[in-house]
Amino acid sequence: MKSLLSSLFLLLLLVISNAWAENQRMPLRPAFDAEQRAWLKEHPVLRVGLIQQAPWVQRGQNRQLTGANVELMQRLLEGMGVAPDWRLYPSLEALERAASAGEIDLAPGLQQTPGGLRIWHYSMPYLRVPHLVVGERSGSGAVDLDQLPLEQMVALRSPSQAAEYLERTHTNLRLRAASSERAALLLLLDQEVSYAVLDEASLSLLLRESRFANLSIVGDIGLPQLLRLATRRDQPLLSAIVDQTLQALPARELEELRETWMPLRYPQSSDFVGFWKTLTLFLALLLLIGATALYRQRQQTRLLERGLLGARGELDRHQQAAEALRLSQFSIDHSTVGILWVNWDSHLRYANRAAERMLGYAAGELVDKPLSLLEPGLDMDRWLNLWKQVREQGGGSTSFEVDCLRADGSRMPADVSLSFLRYGQAEYLVVFLSDVTERRRARAALEESEARFKGIAGNVPGLVFRLERAGPGQAVNFAYISEASQDMVGWPAHELQREDRGIRSLVHPQDLPSYLNSQTLALEGESDWYWQGRILTAEQEVLWR
Repeated sequence: MKSLLSSLFLLLLLVISNAWAENQRMPLRPAFDAEQRAWLKEHPVLRVGLIQQAPWVQRGQNRQLTGANVELMQRLLEGMGVAPDWRLYPSLEALERAASAGEIDLAPGLQQTPGGLRIWHYSMPYLRVPHLVVGERSGSGAVDLDQLPLEQMVALRSPSQAAEYLERTHTNLRLRAASSERAALLLLLDQEVSYAVLDEASLSLLLRESRFANLSIVGDIGLPQLLRLATRRDQPLLSAIVDQTLQALPARELEELRETWMPLRYPQSSDFVGFWKTLTLFLALLLLIGATALYRQRQQTRLLERGLLGARGELDRHQQAAEALRLSQFSIDHSTVGILWVNWDSHLRYANRAAERMLGYAAGELVDKPLSLLEPGLDMDRWLNLWKQVREQGGGSTSFEVDCLRADGSRMPADVSLSFLRYGQAEYLVVFLSDVTERRRARAALEESEARFKGIAGNVPGLVFRLERAGPGQAVNFAYISEASQDMVGWPAHELQREDRGIRSLVHPQDLPSYLNSQTLALEGESDWYWQGRILTAEQEVLWR
Protein backbone atom coordinates (compact mmCIF):
# COMPACT_ATOMS: atom_id res chain seq x y z
CA MET A 1 0.00 0.00 0.00
CA LYS A 2 2.85 2.39 0.89
CA SER A 3 4.55 1.54 -2.39
CA LEU A 4 1.35 2.33 -4.32
CA LEU A 5 0.91 5.72 -2.59
CA SER A 6 4.55 6.58 -3.21
CA SER A 7 4.17 5.77 -6.91
CA LEU A 8 1.03 7.93 -7.17
CA PHE A 9 2.78 10.82 -5.43
CA LEU A 10 5.74 10.61 -7.81
CA LEU A 11 3.38 10.44 -10.79
CA LEU A 12 1.56 13.58 -9.56
CA LEU A 13 4.88 15.44 -9.21
CA LEU A 14 5.86 14.37 -12.73
CA VAL A 15 2.56 15.65 -14.19
CA ILE A 16 2.95 19.02 -12.39
CA SER A 17 6.57 19.40 -13.53
CA ASN A 18 5.65 18.54 -17.14
CA ALA A 19 2.80 21.10 -17.10
CA TRP A 20 5.20 23.76 -15.78
CA ALA A 21 7.80 22.89 -18.44
CA GLU A 22 5.20 23.06 -21.25
CA ASN A 23 4.24 26.61 -20.25
CA GLN A 24 7.85 27.76 -20.74
CA ARG A 25 7.74 28.23 -24.49
CA MET A 26 11.04 28.07 -26.35
CA PRO A 27 11.70 30.51 -29.20
CA LEU A 28 10.99 29.17 -32.68
CA ARG A 29 14.09 28.60 -34.78
CA PRO A 30 13.07 27.92 -38.42
CA ALA A 31 16.01 27.02 -40.71
CA PHE A 32 15.74 29.95 -43.14
CA ASP A 33 18.23 30.16 -46.02
CA ALA A 34 20.08 33.35 -47.03
CA GLU A 35 17.45 34.39 -49.59
CA GLN A 36 14.61 33.99 -47.08
CA ARG A 37 16.48 35.95 -44.37
CA ALA A 38 17.15 38.76 -46.87
CA TRP A 39 13.44 38.86 -47.83
CA LEU A 40 12.37 39.12 -44.19
CA LYS A 41 14.89 41.90 -43.62
CA GLU A 42 13.36 43.83 -46.54
CA HIS A 43 9.83 43.27 -45.12
CA PRO A 44 9.99 43.98 -41.34
CA VAL A 45 6.18 44.38 -41.18
CA LEU A 46 3.70 41.91 -42.70
CA ARG A 47 0.04 42.76 -43.32
CA VAL A 48 -2.12 40.07 -41.69
CA GLY A 49 -5.73 39.77 -42.86
CA LEU A 50 -8.20 38.65 -40.16
CA ILE A 51 -11.93 37.91 -40.19
CA GLN A 52 -13.47 39.23 -36.96
CA GLN A 53 -15.30 36.24 -35.49
CA ALA A 54 -15.04 34.70 -32.01
CA PRO A 55 -13.16 32.69 -30.86
CA TRP A 56 -10.72 33.28 -33.74
CA VAL A 57 -10.51 37.09 -33.63
CA GLN A 58 -12.21 39.39 -31.12
CA ARG A 59 -11.73 42.65 -29.24
CA GLY A 60 -10.52 42.24 -25.68
CA GLN A 61 -9.85 44.75 -22.95
CA ASN A 62 -8.42 48.10 -24.04
CA ARG A 63 -9.58 47.31 -27.58
CA GLN A 64 -6.72 44.82 -27.96
CA LEU A 65 -7.14 41.97 -30.45
CA THR A 66 -7.37 38.49 -28.94
CA GLY A 67 -8.36 35.07 -30.22
CA ALA A 68 -6.92 31.80 -31.52
CA ASN A 69 -5.80 33.22 -34.89
CA VAL A 70 -4.26 36.32 -33.27
CA GLU A 71 -2.32 34.20 -30.75
CA LEU A 72 -1.11 31.82 -33.48
CA MET A 73 0.05 34.65 -35.79
CA GLN A 74 1.86 36.44 -32.95
CA ARG A 75 3.80 33.24 -32.24
CA LEU A 76 4.69 32.64 -35.91
CA LEU A 77 5.65 36.26 -36.63
CA GLU A 78 7.95 36.18 -33.60
CA GLY A 79 9.67 33.18 -35.17
CA MET A 80 10.05 35.10 -38.45
CA GLY A 81 11.36 38.19 -36.65
CA VAL A 82 8.77 40.57 -38.13
CA ALA A 83 5.94 42.72 -36.76
CA PRO A 84 2.23 42.42 -37.67
CA ASP A 85 0.02 45.02 -39.30
CA TRP A 86 -3.47 43.72 -38.40
CA ARG A 87 -6.18 44.23 -41.04
CA LEU A 88 -9.76 43.33 -40.00
CA TYR A 89 -12.46 42.27 -42.50
CA PRO A 90 -16.13 41.39 -41.96
CA SER A 91 -16.20 38.33 -44.24
CA LEU A 92 -14.12 35.91 -46.31
CA GLU A 93 -15.25 37.63 -49.53
CA ALA A 94 -13.92 40.98 -48.30
CA LEU A 95 -10.65 39.32 -47.25
CA GLU A 96 -10.17 37.72 -50.70
CA ARG A 97 -10.91 41.02 -52.44
CA ALA A 98 -8.23 42.66 -50.32
CA ALA A 99 -5.76 39.88 -51.20
CA SER A 100 -6.51 40.27 -54.92
CA ALA A 101 -5.92 44.04 -54.57
CA GLY A 102 -2.53 43.43 -52.87
CA GLU A 103 -3.65 44.96 -49.53
CA ILE A 104 -2.60 42.01 -47.33
CA ASP A 105 0.27 39.52 -47.32
CA LEU A 106 -1.12 36.49 -45.44
CA ALA A 107 -4.18 35.28 -43.56
CA PRO A 108 -4.73 32.51 -40.96
CA GLY A 109 -7.62 30.11 -40.46
CA LEU A 110 -8.70 29.58 -44.11
CA GLN A 111 -9.98 26.42 -45.78
CA GLN A 112 -8.59 25.34 -49.15
CA THR A 113 -11.11 25.70 -52.00
CA PRO A 114 -10.84 25.49 -55.81
CA GLY A 115 -11.61 29.20 -56.12
CA GLY A 116 -9.13 30.09 -53.39
CA LEU A 117 -6.27 28.34 -55.25
CA ARG A 118 -6.39 31.18 -57.78
CA ILE A 119 -5.67 33.71 -55.00
CA TRP A 120 -3.68 31.93 -52.29
CA HIS A 121 -0.83 29.54 -51.62
CA TYR A 122 -2.08 27.28 -48.81
CA SER A 123 0.04 25.68 -46.09
CA MET A 124 -0.51 22.16 -44.80
CA PRO A 125 -3.44 22.00 -42.28
CA TYR A 126 -2.46 23.05 -38.75
CA LEU A 127 -5.83 22.62 -36.99
CA ARG A 128 -8.79 20.27 -37.44
CA VAL A 129 -12.15 21.69 -36.36
CA PRO A 130 -14.90 19.02 -36.46
CA HIS A 131 -18.65 19.49 -36.92
CA LEU A 132 -20.34 17.99 -33.85
CA VAL A 133 -23.83 16.66 -33.12
CA VAL A 134 -25.40 18.15 -29.97
CA GLY A 135 -28.34 16.82 -28.00
CA GLU A 136 -29.86 16.95 -24.55
CA ARG A 137 -27.77 15.20 -21.91
CA SER A 138 -28.80 11.57 -21.46
CA GLY A 139 -27.29 8.12 -21.21
CA SER A 140 -28.15 7.06 -24.75
CA GLY A 141 -24.53 7.32 -25.95
CA ALA A 142 -23.34 8.30 -29.41
CA VAL A 143 -25.82 9.08 -32.20
CA ASP A 144 -25.61 7.38 -35.59
CA LEU A 145 -27.07 9.79 -38.18
CA ASP A 146 -27.51 6.96 -40.69
CA GLN A 147 -29.96 5.21 -38.31
CA LEU A 148 -31.88 8.32 -37.23
CA PRO A 149 -35.70 7.85 -37.55
CA LEU A 150 -37.66 10.25 -39.73
CA GLU A 151 -39.56 11.80 -36.82
CA GLN A 152 -36.33 13.21 -35.39
CA MET A 153 -35.09 16.43 -37.02
CA VAL A 154 -31.60 17.98 -37.08
CA ALA A 155 -31.10 21.77 -36.97
CA LEU A 156 -28.07 23.54 -38.42
CA ARG A 157 -27.09 26.85 -39.95
CA SER A 158 -27.98 27.01 -43.65
CA PRO A 159 -26.57 27.74 -46.10
CA SER A 160 -23.30 26.23 -44.83
CA GLN A 161 -20.69 23.62 -45.72
CA ALA A 162 -22.17 21.19 -43.16
CA ALA A 163 -25.68 21.59 -44.64
CA GLU A 164 -24.43 20.85 -48.17
CA TYR A 165 -22.51 17.82 -46.89
CA LEU A 166 -25.44 16.27 -44.98
CA GLU A 167 -27.89 16.88 -47.86
CA ARG A 168 -25.51 15.05 -50.17
CA THR A 169 -24.42 12.15 -47.93
CA HIS A 170 -27.36 11.55 -45.52
CA THR A 171 -30.53 11.59 -47.58
CA ASN A 172 -32.42 9.96 -44.70
CA LEU A 173 -32.12 13.05 -42.48
CA ARG A 174 -34.82 15.68 -41.99
CA LEU A 175 -32.85 18.91 -41.80
CA ARG A 176 -34.18 22.13 -40.26
CA ALA A 177 -32.46 25.31 -41.52
CA ALA A 178 -31.49 27.93 -38.92
CA SER A 179 -30.15 31.43 -39.40
CA SER A 180 -27.23 30.89 -36.99
CA GLU A 181 -25.62 28.32 -34.66
CA ARG A 182 -27.35 29.96 -31.68
CA ALA A 183 -30.73 29.67 -33.43
CA ALA A 184 -30.07 25.95 -34.01
CA LEU A 185 -29.43 25.38 -30.27
CA LEU A 186 -32.56 27.34 -29.34
CA LEU A 187 -34.63 25.08 -31.60
CA LEU A 188 -33.12 22.14 -29.71
CA LEU A 189 -33.99 23.67 -26.32
CA ASP A 190 -37.57 24.32 -27.50
CA GLN A 191 -37.74 20.62 -28.52
CA GLU A 192 -38.64 21.54 -32.09
CA VAL A 193 -35.74 19.36 -33.22
CA SER A 194 -33.95 16.36 -31.68
CA TYR A 195 -30.36 17.37 -32.47
CA ALA A 196 -28.28 20.30 -33.71
CA VAL A 197 -25.02 20.36 -35.72
CA LEU A 198 -22.36 23.03 -34.95
CA ASP A 199 -18.66 23.40 -35.55
CA GLU A 200 -16.42 23.02 -32.49
CA ALA A 201 -15.40 26.70 -32.41
CA SER A 202 -18.98 28.02 -32.29
CA LEU A 203 -20.06 25.32 -29.85
CA SER A 204 -17.23 26.14 -27.41
CA LEU A 205 -18.62 29.69 -27.07
CA LEU A 206 -22.32 28.82 -26.84
CA LEU A 207 -21.97 26.03 -24.24
CA ARG A 208 -20.54 28.60 -21.80
CA GLU A 209 -24.02 30.15 -21.55
CA SER A 210 -26.14 28.82 -18.68
CA ARG A 211 -29.20 28.22 -20.87
CA PHE A 212 -27.29 25.55 -22.83
CA ALA A 213 -25.81 23.82 -19.74
CA ASN A 214 -27.90 20.64 -20.19
CA LEU A 215 -26.68 20.05 -23.75
CA SER A 216 -23.85 17.68 -24.59
CA ILE A 217 -21.92 16.35 -27.58
CA VAL A 218 -23.36 13.07 -28.87
CA GLY A 219 -21.58 12.56 -32.21
CA ASP A 220 -19.42 13.81 -35.07
CA ILE A 221 -20.70 14.09 -38.67
CA GLY A 222 -17.25 13.32 -40.12
CA LEU A 223 -16.72 16.65 -41.87
CA PRO A 224 -13.73 18.50 -40.37
CA GLN A 225 -12.70 22.04 -41.23
CA LEU A 226 -8.98 21.82 -42.08
CA LEU A 227 -7.56 25.26 -41.26
CA ARG A 228 -4.50 26.52 -43.14
CA LEU A 229 -2.32 29.61 -43.40
CA ALA A 230 -2.71 31.37 -46.76
CA THR A 231 -0.25 33.67 -48.55
CA ARG A 232 -0.81 35.55 -51.80
CA ARG A 233 0.13 33.58 -54.93
CA ASP A 234 2.46 36.37 -56.10
CA GLN A 235 4.65 35.85 -52.99
CA PRO A 236 5.99 32.26 -53.28
CA LEU A 237 9.02 33.04 -51.09
CA LEU A 238 6.73 34.12 -48.23
CA SER A 239 4.77 30.89 -48.65
CA ALA A 240 7.95 28.84 -48.13
CA ILE A 241 8.88 30.97 -45.07
CA VAL A 242 5.42 30.40 -43.53
CA ASP A 243 5.63 26.64 -44.15
CA GLN A 244 9.04 26.38 -42.44
CA THR A 245 7.90 28.48 -39.47
CA LEU A 246 4.73 26.42 -39.07
CA GLN A 247 6.79 23.20 -39.15
CA ALA A 248 8.99 24.57 -36.37
CA LEU A 249 5.95 25.17 -34.14
CA PRO A 250 5.62 22.29 -31.59
CA ALA A 251 2.42 20.26 -31.91
CA ARG A 252 1.69 20.70 -28.19
CA GLU A 253 1.32 24.46 -28.71
CA LEU A 254 -1.47 23.87 -31.22
CA GLU A 255 -3.19 21.61 -28.69
CA GLU A 256 -2.80 24.32 -26.05
CA LEU A 257 -4.36 26.77 -28.51
CA ARG A 258 -7.39 24.48 -28.87
CA GLU A 259 -7.66 24.01 -25.09
CA THR A 260 -7.54 27.78 -24.49
CA TRP A 261 -10.06 28.94 -27.11
CA MET A 262 -12.24 25.86 -27.71
CA PRO A 263 -12.42 24.09 -24.30
CA LEU A 264 -14.96 21.37 -25.10
CA ARG A 265 -13.34 18.07 -24.28
CA TYR A 266 -11.29 19.28 -21.33
CA PRO A 267 -12.75 20.01 -17.88
CA GLN A 268 -12.37 23.58 -16.60
CA SER A 269 -11.51 23.22 -12.90
CA SER A 270 -10.07 26.22 -11.15
CA ASP A 271 -11.45 25.11 -7.81
CA PHE A 272 -8.54 23.68 -5.79
CA VAL A 273 -10.86 21.86 -3.37
CA GLY A 274 -12.65 20.20 -6.27
CA PHE A 275 -9.32 18.98 -7.57
CA TRP A 276 -8.48 17.19 -4.31
CA LYS A 277 -11.97 15.69 -4.14
CA THR A 278 -11.47 14.29 -7.62
CA LEU A 279 -8.05 12.93 -6.64
CA THR A 280 -9.53 11.29 -3.51
CA LEU A 281 -12.24 9.58 -5.55
CA PHE A 282 -9.61 8.43 -8.00
CA LEU A 283 -7.53 6.86 -5.20
CA ALA A 284 -10.61 5.14 -3.76
CA LEU A 285 -11.46 3.73 -7.17
CA LEU A 286 -7.87 2.56 -7.58
CA LEU A 287 -8.01 0.70 -4.25
CA LEU A 288 -11.30 -0.94 -5.26
CA ILE A 289 -9.75 -2.09 -8.52
CA GLY A 290 -6.77 -3.50 -6.63
CA ALA A 291 -9.07 -5.42 -4.28
CA THR A 292 -11.00 -7.04 -7.11
CA ALA A 293 -7.90 -7.71 -9.22
CA LEU A 294 -6.81 -10.75 -7.13
CA TYR A 295 -10.27 -12.30 -7.37
CA ARG A 296 -10.50 -11.87 -11.11
CA GLN A 297 -6.93 -12.90 -11.87
CA ARG A 298 -7.70 -16.58 -12.36
CA GLN A 299 -10.73 -15.81 -14.51
CA GLN A 300 -8.69 -13.43 -16.63
CA THR A 301 -5.92 -15.98 -17.00
CA ARG A 302 -8.33 -18.52 -18.49
CA LEU A 303 -9.88 -15.85 -20.70
CA LEU A 304 -6.45 -14.75 -21.85
CA GLU A 305 -5.51 -18.31 -22.78
CA ARG A 306 -8.61 -18.66 -24.92
CA GLY A 307 -8.07 -15.18 -26.33
CA LEU A 308 -4.47 -16.05 -27.18
CA LEU A 309 -5.59 -19.00 -29.26
CA GLY A 310 -8.12 -16.80 -31.06
CA ALA A 311 -5.52 -14.06 -31.51
CA ARG A 312 -3.12 -16.51 -33.12
CA GLY A 313 -5.76 -17.47 -35.66
CA GLU A 314 -6.60 -13.82 -36.24
CA LEU A 315 -2.89 -13.02 -36.63
CA ASP A 316 -2.57 -15.73 -39.25
CA ARG A 317 -5.50 -14.24 -41.18
CA HIS A 318 -4.01 -10.75 -40.90
CA GLN A 319 -0.67 -12.04 -42.15
CA GLN A 320 -2.36 -13.62 -45.16
CA ALA A 321 -4.25 -10.39 -45.88
CA ALA A 322 -1.03 -8.37 -45.46
CA GLU A 323 0.79 -10.72 -47.83
CA ALA A 324 -2.00 -10.30 -50.42
CA LEU A 325 -1.79 -6.52 -49.97
CA ARG A 326 2.00 -6.58 -50.42
CA LEU A 327 1.58 -8.71 -53.54
CA SER A 328 -0.96 -6.23 -54.96
CA GLN A 329 1.36 -3.31 -54.17
CA PHE A 330 4.31 -5.18 -55.73
CA SER A 331 2.27 -5.80 -58.90
CA ILE A 332 1.29 -2.13 -59.16
CA ASP A 333 4.83 -0.88 -58.47
CA HIS A 334 6.33 -3.23 -61.08
CA SER A 335 3.68 -2.72 -63.73
CA THR A 336 4.95 -1.67 -67.17
CA VAL A 337 2.25 1.01 -67.23
CA GLY A 338 2.88 4.21 -65.25
CA ILE A 339 0.17 4.91 -62.66
CA LEU A 340 -0.37 8.28 -60.94
CA TRP A 341 -3.00 9.24 -58.35
CA VAL A 342 -3.79 12.96 -58.58
CA ASN A 343 -5.71 14.96 -55.97
CA TRP A 344 -8.31 17.58 -57.01
CA ASP A 345 -5.74 20.34 -56.43
CA SER A 346 -3.55 18.72 -59.20
CA HIS A 347 -0.93 17.44 -56.71
CA LEU A 348 0.28 13.83 -57.01
CA ARG A 349 -0.58 11.53 -54.08
CA TYR A 350 1.04 8.36 -55.48
CA ALA A 351 3.30 7.30 -58.37
CA ASN A 352 4.33 3.69 -59.06
CA ARG A 353 7.88 2.72 -59.99
CA ALA A 354 7.05 2.43 -63.71
CA ALA A 355 5.95 6.10 -63.80
CA GLU A 356 9.04 7.18 -61.84
CA ARG A 357 11.36 5.30 -64.24
CA MET A 358 9.62 6.68 -67.33
CA LEU A 359 9.88 10.25 -66.08
CA GLY A 360 13.37 9.93 -64.57
CA TYR A 361 12.53 10.52 -60.89
CA ALA A 362 13.76 8.77 -57.75
CA ALA A 363 11.41 6.68 -55.61
CA GLY A 364 8.87 8.90 -53.82
CA GLU A 365 10.18 12.09 -55.42
CA LEU A 366 6.95 12.79 -57.35
CA VAL A 367 4.65 12.70 -54.28
CA ASP A 368 3.06 16.10 -53.45
CA LYS A 369 4.41 17.60 -56.71
CA PRO A 370 1.90 19.43 -59.00
CA LEU A 371 0.94 17.75 -62.27
CA SER A 372 2.07 20.90 -64.10
CA LEU A 373 5.66 19.73 -63.37
CA LEU A 374 5.10 17.00 -65.98
CA GLU A 375 2.90 19.08 -68.31
CA PRO A 376 3.81 22.80 -67.96
CA GLY A 377 0.84 23.86 -70.08
CA LEU A 378 -1.63 22.43 -67.54
CA ASP A 379 -2.71 25.55 -65.59
CA MET A 380 -5.26 25.38 -62.74
CA ASP A 381 -8.26 26.41 -64.91
CA ARG A 382 -7.48 23.77 -67.52
CA TRP A 383 -6.92 21.15 -64.80
CA LEU A 384 -10.23 21.88 -63.06
CA ASN A 385 -12.09 21.65 -66.40
CA LEU A 386 -10.38 18.30 -67.11
CA TRP A 387 -11.23 17.07 -63.59
CA LYS A 388 -14.90 18.02 -64.09
CA GLN A 389 -15.03 16.37 -67.54
CA VAL A 390 -13.64 13.03 -66.32
CA ARG A 391 -15.71 13.12 -63.09
CA GLU A 392 -18.96 13.57 -65.04
CA GLN A 393 -18.17 10.53 -67.21
CA GLY A 394 -18.56 8.28 -64.18
CA GLY A 395 -17.02 4.90 -65.03
CA GLY A 396 -15.66 6.03 -68.42
CA SER A 397 -12.16 7.21 -69.22
CA THR A 398 -10.52 9.91 -71.30
CA SER A 399 -7.48 9.11 -73.49
CA PHE A 400 -5.12 11.28 -75.46
CA GLU A 401 -1.46 11.58 -76.42
CA VAL A 402 0.83 14.20 -74.88
CA ASP A 403 4.55 15.02 -74.54
CA CYS A 404 5.54 14.72 -70.84
CA LEU A 405 8.46 16.67 -69.41
CA ARG A 406 11.01 14.33 -67.79
CA ALA A 407 13.24 15.21 -64.82
CA ASP A 408 16.24 15.89 -67.11
CA GLY A 409 14.22 18.33 -69.25
CA SER A 410 13.72 15.95 -72.19
CA ARG A 411 10.30 15.18 -73.69
CA MET A 412 8.65 11.75 -73.60
CA PRO A 413 5.68 11.07 -75.88
CA ALA A 414 3.07 9.26 -73.80
CA ASP A 415 -0.36 7.75 -74.28
CA VAL A 416 -2.46 9.10 -71.34
CA SER A 417 -5.68 7.59 -70.03
CA LEU A 418 -7.65 9.29 -67.19
CA SER A 419 -10.13 7.54 -64.89
CA PHE A 420 -12.06 8.91 -61.91
CA LEU A 421 -11.65 7.16 -58.53
CA ARG A 422 -13.58 7.73 -55.28
CA TYR A 423 -11.88 6.22 -52.20
CA GLY A 424 -13.86 6.78 -49.00
CA GLN A 425 -14.50 10.53 -48.75
CA ALA A 426 -11.59 11.37 -51.08
CA GLU A 427 -11.67 11.72 -54.87
CA TYR A 428 -8.78 11.24 -57.30
CA LEU A 429 -7.99 11.07 -60.98
CA VAL A 430 -5.97 7.97 -61.86
CA VAL A 431 -3.54 8.70 -64.71
CA PHE A 432 -2.22 5.75 -66.74
CA LEU A 433 0.95 6.50 -68.75
CA SER A 434 2.41 4.44 -71.61
CA ASP A 435 5.66 5.40 -73.31
CA VAL A 436 4.87 5.56 -77.06
CA THR A 437 8.31 6.67 -78.23
CA GLU A 438 8.84 3.51 -80.30
CA ARG A 439 5.29 3.61 -81.66
CA ARG A 440 5.77 7.21 -82.77
CA ARG A 441 9.09 6.28 -84.42
CA ALA A 442 7.46 3.34 -86.20
CA ARG A 443 4.61 5.57 -87.37
CA ALA A 444 7.06 8.16 -88.67
CA ALA A 445 9.04 5.44 -90.46
CA LEU A 446 5.85 4.06 -92.03
CA GLU A 447 4.79 7.51 -93.19
CA GLU A 448 8.25 8.09 -94.65
CA SER A 449 8.15 4.68 -96.44
CA GLU A 450 4.67 5.45 -97.81
CA ALA A 451 5.88 8.81 -99.06
CA ARG A 452 8.89 7.20 -100.82
CA PHE A 453 6.64 4.59 -102.40
CA LYS A 454 4.25 7.22 -103.75
CA GLY A 455 7.17 9.30 -104.97
CA ILE A 456 8.64 6.36 -106.89
CA ALA A 457 5.24 5.27 -108.22
CA GLY A 458 4.48 8.79 -109.40
CA ASN A 459 7.59 8.84 -111.59
CA VAL A 460 7.07 5.41 -113.17
CA PRO A 461 5.88 5.78 -116.82
CA GLY A 462 2.84 3.57 -116.44
CA LEU A 463 -0.10 2.75 -114.20
CA VAL A 464 0.94 1.59 -110.69
CA PHE A 465 -1.57 0.30 -108.15
CA ARG A 466 -1.57 -1.69 -104.91
CA LEU A 467 -4.19 -4.25 -103.86
CA GLU A 468 -4.93 -5.12 -100.22
CA ARG A 469 -7.38 -7.32 -98.39
CA ALA A 470 -7.99 -7.84 -94.67
CA GLY A 471 -7.73 -11.64 -94.82
CA PRO A 472 -8.48 -14.79 -96.88
CA GLY A 473 -11.86 -14.57 -98.56
CA GLN A 474 -12.21 -10.85 -97.86
CA ALA A 475 -12.94 -8.21 -100.50
CA VAL A 476 -9.98 -6.76 -102.42
CA ASN A 477 -9.33 -3.07 -101.82
CA PHE A 478 -7.35 -0.74 -104.09
CA ALA A 479 -5.20 0.95 -101.47
CA TYR A 480 -3.27 3.03 -104.01
CA ILE A 481 -3.51 3.96 -107.73
CA SER A 482 -0.94 6.31 -109.26
CA GLU A 483 -1.96 9.59 -110.84
CA ALA A 484 -0.67 8.31 -114.20
CA SER A 485 -4.07 6.68 -114.61
CA GLN A 486 -5.42 9.98 -115.99
CA ASP A 487 -2.98 9.98 -118.91
CA MET A 488 -3.15 6.26 -119.60
CA VAL A 489 -6.85 5.39 -119.34
CA GLY A 490 -8.52 8.80 -119.03
CA TRP A 491 -9.79 8.21 -115.43
CA PRO A 492 -8.32 10.00 -112.39
CA ALA A 493 -6.98 7.89 -109.53
CA HIS A 494 -9.73 8.85 -107.05
CA GLU A 495 -12.41 7.71 -109.53
CA LEU A 496 -10.82 4.28 -109.95
CA GLN A 497 -10.52 3.87 -106.14
CA ARG A 498 -14.31 3.92 -105.74
CA GLU A 499 -15.69 0.65 -104.40
CA ASP A 500 -17.85 0.11 -107.48
CA ARG A 501 -14.99 0.82 -109.96
CA GLY A 502 -11.42 -0.34 -109.56
CA ILE A 503 -9.11 -1.62 -112.29
CA ARG A 504 -11.56 -4.44 -113.08
CA SER A 505 -14.01 -1.84 -114.46
CA LEU A 506 -11.43 -1.09 -117.21
CA VAL A 507 -11.00 -4.73 -118.28
CA HIS A 508 -12.65 -5.70 -121.57
CA PRO A 509 -15.80 -7.76 -120.79
CA GLN A 510 -14.42 -10.70 -122.81
CA ASP A 511 -11.17 -10.73 -120.79
CA LEU A 512 -12.72 -10.15 -117.32
CA PRO A 513 -12.99 -13.91 -116.38
CA SER A 514 -9.28 -14.47 -117.02
CA TYR A 515 -8.43 -11.28 -115.11
CA LEU A 516 -10.41 -12.31 -112.03
CA ASN A 517 -9.17 -15.92 -112.17
CA SER A 518 -5.49 -14.95 -112.35
CA GLN A 519 -5.94 -12.43 -109.53
CA THR A 520 -7.65 -15.01 -107.28
CA LEU A 521 -4.92 -17.61 -107.90
CA ALA A 522 -2.19 -15.10 -107.08
CA LEU A 523 -3.87 -14.00 -103.85
CA GLU A 524 -4.63 -17.53 -102.64
CA GLY A 525 -1.18 -18.79 -103.56
CA GLU A 526 0.51 -15.66 -102.21
CA SER A 527 2.53 -15.44 -105.43
CA ASP A 528 3.34 -12.76 -107.99
CA TRP A 529 0.48 -11.78 -110.29
CA TYR A 530 0.83 -11.56 -114.07
CA TRP A 531 -2.02 -10.85 -116.44
CA GLN A 532 -2.18 -9.70 -120.05
CA GLY A 533 -5.35 -8.59 -121.80
CA ARG A 534 -7.43 -5.75 -123.14
CA ILE A 535 -8.57 -2.68 -121.20
CA LEU A 536 -10.91 0.12 -122.22
CA THR A 537 -10.08 3.78 -121.72
CA ALA A 538 -12.61 6.44 -120.79
CA GLU A 539 -13.13 7.04 -124.57
CA GLN A 540 -13.69 3.27 -125.05
CA GLU A 541 -10.35 2.89 -126.79
CA VAL A 542 -8.96 -0.66 -126.58
CA LEU A 543 -5.44 -1.04 -125.11
CA TRP A 544 -3.41 -4.23 -124.62
CA ARG A 545 -1.72 -4.46 -121.25
